[in-house]
Amino acid sequence: MTRQVPENIIYQGECLSLTSYPPLPHKDERVVYVEDPKSDILDIFGTTMCWRRYVGTWEIREEKLYLSQLEGRYQLNSPKPIIADWFSGSLTISKDDKGKECSNFIIEIENGLIVG
Repeated sequence: MTRQVPENIIYQGECLSLTSYPPLPHKDERVVYVEDPKSDILDIFGTTMCWRRYVGTWEIREEKLYLSQLEGRYQLNSPKPIIADWFSGSLTISKDDKGKECSNFIIEIENGLIVG
């Protein structure tokens, strides 16, 4: 199986990788499907490296999870981040210590709020 391009997460001001993929709020009018996406990322959206066909950037601040950016087949049509109140579950965040050891930690989320 091909390793997938990770989602991004901004946590304590640092951009890290998610090893899990929160779902998108497909019924939210601020998330739109784009037929011919233009992206700064290499054209990975049509490869097996990104079955999702998008890469999201999430953010944790003020004890809440936000969806702040989308690239690829789905994009945000709002400049403001969306509180991820549709999501409950665990997020595994991977932190690479500059070539040393890679560490993972888990954050528990309930309806977009950080609970553990």
